[in-house]
Amino acid sequence: MRKVTEQCNILKLTLEQQYEAALKGLDTGVFSSIQKAAEAYGLPKSSLGYRKNGRQTREITHQEQ
Repeated sequence: MRKVTEQCNILKLTLEQQYEAALKGLDTGVFSSIQKAAEAYGLPKSSLGYRKNGRQTREITHQEQ
């Protein structure tokens, strides 16, 4: 039952909040790999890896256009 509740809470997060939570989980050791964090939050593994390595969102990158 706990897993269903956690999934419901994850669905309430915005996409950016999901990325931030997954990255925080990686930094604090909750997740042992990018793949596990991506699976937990339903995010693409490659996108989460890019974010971990410092890539910015499109919104931030193209703010001045």
